[in-house]
Amino acid sequence: MANELPHGRAPARAVSLSAVVARPTVAAPVVVAGLVLLAVAIRIWLTRRIPAPWIMGDELLYSSLAKSFSEHHHMVFRQQSWPFLSIYPAVVSPAWLAGSMDSTYSIVKAMNAVLMSLVAIPAYVWARRLVSPVYAVLVVVLVLLMPIFVYVNEVMTENLAFPVVLTALFAMALALERPTIPRQALAVAAIVLASATRLQALVLFIVLPTAIVLKVLLDARATPPPSLRRFLPRAIVRYGVTFVLLVGGALAYAGYKAARGGSVHDLFGQYSGIERSGYMFGAVARWVALHVAELQYSVGLIPASAFIVLLGLAWRRGASTTPAERAFLAVAMATTLWLVLEVAAFASRYSQRIEERNVFYLAPLFFLALAVWLDKGMPRPTGLTVAAAVVPAGMLVFIPLESLLNVSIMSDTFALVPLFRVSTLFDGGTTDMRILLGLGAVAVALVFACLPRRVAAFAIPVGMAAFLALSSYSVLGSVRTQSLGALYSQDVPPKDVSWVDNRVGTDAHVVFVNNISLADNPHTLWQTEFWNRSIESVVDLVVPPHIMLGRPGAIDRQTGRIVTSDTFAAKSVRSAPYAVAPVSLELAGKVIAKPGNFLTLYRVDHPLRLARTVSGLYSDSWTAGDMELVQYTTPGQRGGLLGLRLLRPTLVSRGLVGPARATLELGRLRIGADGATEVGGRIVKRSIRLVENRPVVLSLPAPKPPFLLKLHVTPTFSPVDIGIGDTRQLGIQLSFKFIPRAATR
Repeated sequence: MANELPHGRAPARAVSLSAVVARPTVAAPVVVAGLVLLAVAIRIWLTRRIPAPWIMGDELLYSSLAKSFSEHHHMVFRQQSWPFLSIYPAVVSPAWLAGSMDSTYSIVKAMNAVLMSLVAIPAYVWARRLVSPVYAVLVVVLVLLMPIFVYVNEVMTENLAFPVVLTALFAMALALERPTIPRQALAVAAIVLASATRLQALVLFIVLPTAIVLKVLLDARATPPPSLRRFLPRAIVRYGVTFVLLVGGALAYAGYKAARGGSVHDLFGQYSGIERSGYMFGAVARWVALHVAELQYSVGLIPASAFIVLLGLAWRRGASTTPAERAFLAVAMATTLWLVLEVAAFASRYSQRIEERNVFYLAPLFFLALAVWLDKGMPRPTGLTVAAAVVPAGMLVFIPLESLLNVSIMSDTFALVPLFRVSTLFDGGTTDMRILLGLGAVAVALVFACLPRRVAAFAIPVGMAAFLALSSYSVLGSVRTQSLGALYSQDVPPKDVSWVDNRVGTDAHVVFVNNISLADNPHTLWQTEFWNRSIESVVDLVVPPHIMLGRPGAIDRQTGRIVTSDTFAAKSVRSAPYAVAPVSLELAGKVIAKPGNFLTLYRVDHPLRLARTVSGLYSDSWTAGDMELVQYTTPGQRGGLLGLRLLRPTLVSRGLVGPARATLELGRLRIGADGATEVGGRIVKRSIRLVENRPVVLSLPAPKPPFLLKLHVTPTFSPVDIGIGDTRQLGIQLSFKFIPRAATR
């Protein structure tokens, strides 16, 4: 027959979509793969809504380390080798091969979207060891909806740490479930990788032995041994490879540091010292409670309630649990204990806020607990259920919304961001928000404890997904606002954020001379440095200096020179052909770009120095009662004429301001023993009576620079006294111009 198949060969079967759907074990991985691809695509699309980095200086630091690794294969920040923080900058460094920072930033965000979405893989594989395919997919959905995914828009280690840390926790659970030598070695190796991704993960080296003890105890509860005293040592010995690797690794590292003359505390990099700080028990306990309360709320309360029920059931004598479930519970308990304690201790001394950013790694564990609880048919033993419903809801009372709902939560505590935004809609503010939160918590507790199982099996997953999706939407909107604010801090159009590079090229050498303090708006500095690769060094004139504001420098008040004893900044100060400075610092050189009202780019006339300083003169040309002008440079460093125009203008109506007397002194600059400026040499003095609205024009002979002009006006007045909303004490309006001697011939 023409259609007859060769002997012994079965006809090939076409795998239809309906056949795949009918087999959940086949369909689930396909669905998960589709969800990951969809999540990546959506996250990359949403990155367009975040136009600039804003968690500074973290993002500036990591971007600088990535840039230096791309160029020189080692990590440098502002020309200084930086203590190891993470392998993340090396992972994203290929983005700096792009031709512009705009392209680089877009590529980094796309890479972040891929990296963070990979967390779905360990989440699904772990879930499949615990629950049916449908609930494993649910875990993936909930993880991918977490608001923390907004971090894909930031140049932050969280993007890589999230999947790596969850993989390490899963590897630990596998080792606990069946402690073979390869599995134990894999668990330790995974912890090493997680720690290299984010130093905070060093706590996992404590989590693992703690989880081993908890797993042994849960095993003893599930299958009570004849003698617990004999059972425990024998059971723990099964994990001997783990303890050998942990102790051996610690001793090897200590020996290595001792041989090189270092300290074991160097392991903490730039965070070295926090492990030895004095922590108060009461303060740490308070922040532990706050972090636990916020963590439970961040996952929607019900997963935390499910976790409590599972723990209670697993602790019952003769508990019907699988080795995989006991391994999961042991890892989850140990990780929650140590990670929350670590972060709470840090918060109690350093940040004084809930650091959800550092504990969100626990959220997938709670989603796994929810899936296990649902897969088991939602067991509701009376006592456990009441406790599991009441504890998470009740702990919300401890969160001090009045002090925490402010702009500081935007970068670190995403779960509270929707509450903050909603509270601004109520007349009662946080008071009304607390009432609404309490009512919501009661409703959730009743759903967990009382909703019929047939309804709850559908309502709880849908409600959880909706809660996380709405939270993510709210957080993304708030982050966009923060990002836009940071972007416009340069006062340049978004298309011109790389204005320095566009003018001098990315390979030029530019030094940023900074006098912007943390109390002002340092984003002007940080955004300019981030978007312009040519800026290689920052000299900070602010006292006291701060590492994120630049290398310490100062102004020689006699010469106006920018000086620094800092090794890493000295070369740029000596030789950089270009400099950027805030408009309040007028540098000696040619202005080659001034795109807005905040910053100026100069071609430097070396040595790097100020052209002049002016104090007591406002941007609208009004003076205070006293004004000083110090001129450090002139063409050819020659003397000349200083042209002045003085005016006591009429405000509102004639006679309200009245006349004034202006006293001027002009001569060589001297710095007195007390540090005060003095007029020296041949002094030119003038005393002029100014009548309202009659300008006086003067030309005073000026000596070679540096020279000093002092102006004193009396009486002064405040516009607020004549009905104008200006509380300054004002003297006169003044403009000046130096005319070099050569131009007067």
